[in-house]
Amino acid sequence: MTKAEVLAYFGSVANVAKTLGITTQAVYEWGDSVPEPRQWQLQVLTDGVLKVSSKRGGQGKSSTQTLKKNVKVGQKAKSDKTGDADKVTKGI
Repeated sequence: MTKAEVLAYFGSVANVAKTLGITTQAVYEWGDSVPEPRQWQLQVLTDGVLKVSSKRGGQGKSSTQTLKKNVKVGQKAKSDKTGDADKVTKGI
């Protein structure tokens, strides 16, 4: 996704910055292309109107798989901690 596409959607740098909770200077520093982490954030915030465009050629899918893997790992870790707390509480 390009910065021009983002500006066309939001109308101004100030609106983009406010939506993302960052400074206008940070938006100005993007150059022509939006940093990939911000692209993901903007894709979610615009319900898919703005779409992530990975310049890494085919690795966009890999990034999505990594994100899903991290979420699963995070959820497992959370449940493991709960399980450990239950063991301590129950005296096991």
